[in-house]
Amino acid sequence: MIQRIQTVYLLLVAVVSILTFFLDVEWLKLLLFAASAILAIYTILKYKKRRFQLLLNWLNILINVTLLGVFVYRML
Repeated sequence: MIQRIQTVYLLLVAVVSILTFFLDVEWLKLLLFAASAILAIYTILKYKKRRFQLLLNWLNILINVTLLGVFVYRML
């Protein structure tokens, strides 16, 4: 399960998302961080289905890009 570097990165995303979930109070950020963390953990558990795992990773990338857009919008 943890033999691929992708799994380590997903675990890191899940931990960072969970930690950030407790630090912010804005509901949209909280919702997106929770979705990112849950999706990363779920993706790790689907290690036998590599194609499905790649699809979930792309979805997680889209969530994180959306979060980046929210941060940039809030800073400006």
